[in-house]
Amino acid sequence: MMKQFFALTLAGAALFAPSAFSQQSGSLSSDSYQELFRADRAARGVDGGASCAGCHAGMAKGQDGHLHLEYPMWQGKRFEGAHYNSFNILNGPQSELIAKALVQSDEEFVEAFKRADCLQCHGLGHATPKKLRSKMWHEREPVSCEACHGHAGTGSGDADGWLGRHTLRDWASKDRREWRKYGMYDTRDVLLWAENCLECHHGTATVGFSHHLLGAGHPDISFELLGDLSGVPVHWRWERSYLKDVPNEGVWQCARIWAVGQAITLRETMRALLRWSERPSEPRPDLALFSCFSCHRPFYRNEANSTPPSRSPERLPHVSGEPAWNGVSWAVCKQLAYELMPESQAKFDAKILQLFNAMSLRPDRKAVRAAAGELATLADELARKANTTLMDFDKTRNLLIGIAEDYEFIGAIGPYGADQAIRAFEVLYLDVWNQSAQKLPENTHTAVEDSLNTLRKAVYDKENVRKPSLSRFDYKKFEAPMKDLARLWKASDPGS
Repeated sequence: MMKQFFALTLAGAALFAPSAFSQQSGSLSSDSYQELFRADRAARGVDGGASCAGCHAGMAKGQDGHLHLEYPMWQGKRFEGAHYNSFNILNGPQSELIAKALVQSDEEFVEAFKRADCLQCHGLGHATPKKLRSKMWHEREPVSCEACHGHAGTGSGDADGWLGRHTLRDWASKDRREWRKYGMYDTRDVLLWAENCLECHHGTATVGFSHHLLGAGHPDISFELLGDLSGVPVHWRWERSYLKDVPNEGVWQCARIWAVGQAITLRETMRALLRWSERPSEPRPDLALFSCFSCHRPFYRNEANSTPPSRSPERLPHVSGEPAWNGVSWAVCKQLAYELMPESQAKFDAKILQLFNAMSLRPDRKAVRAAAGELATLADELARKANTTLMDFDKTRNLLIGIAEDYEFIGAIGPYGADQAIRAFEVLYLDVWNQSAQKLPENTHTAVEDSLNTLRKAVYDKENVRKPSLSRFDYKKFEAPMKDLARLWKASDPGS
């Protein structure tokens, strides 16, 4: 999946600015960076993607003497880029049905492409005051350049925007605090990169994702940072996000990006629970924070030919008769925490157990706040640890075996937990281990591929569609290939 990304590494064009002040320096916390950046972004104007195309569509050579083709690469060869098409999706039939379902009894119908809650993630600049939008901005503006790189800030004639400044020769020598001062986001820092993606692909204090939206028919947001990049045509150079002092990080960077994404997702899940705990007017957390599988599972007639799918013998700890906490963010992150922070394993386990026991439709608010607060801190530490760790062969192999052997817990979480396991295997095995010098013999690799295909069939509606099936998921059919994968990876000779 990702190996074609690395084939384009040297041919791909650069991000807008180099990272002289990298994430490894640790001199500026990502939290402070995010808070300052988002506050500044709200006051800046937008120029629109067309304003970048003049230089980044190969019309002229840059200071490095090369043509920069980021804009057409972002669109995709067949205009298939996910971000390029983000606004167009709002004109489709599914979006129309969702918009109709979202209408409250006292509201008038508003098309999806006009709804503020849709446009906050499917477009750019639609909430920006008209006076701060340049003439290059389009009313159908998708998730274009400034959505990730920051508002250019010239929509109102603002001389402090980055659009003109980033073309100057001295821009490359400035650190990320200087870029942020002018509105540019440091997209090369993997930790900041993950946080930027999760603003829409998970939800934050400013961008909400709720059960109300899910109930209207919006697809569930099951995020995996590296795998989900496959929908965004590569228009960056991977090596410019390599670990400091590791010029040949290569495929191990894939594992690091996956790891940071997992840790940040767990942290943001905990922060969502903390935000709820501070709102006493809300009696319970949003239902999106509970397990879908707790309520949405099929009912079967008592007929000989109607056998319900089996379920994991392990039961998630929770209040009887109540939905369980949605533990998807912990499904595979659990093994990452065990691998990178073994000294905190007991603390992680204790707080996760406390959270499961405290979450219900009548939750123990104090216990939820205590557990989520501690886990948010641990997850933040895990993210920073992952972002500065070379994810070598031993760590990658340990993670694969650990996830495969944890089939009971992952199976108990349900199809969305199983989906995270499959995504982890595709990254850590197919995109990392199998692309490394320690790749398995062909016959063993074929056996792994067969088990992965069996696993996909046990989880997804259709093998090539990323939609975990609540009605199809059968624990026994999930357990068998997980055991096979653990056996194959444990028996492998690291030197082969």
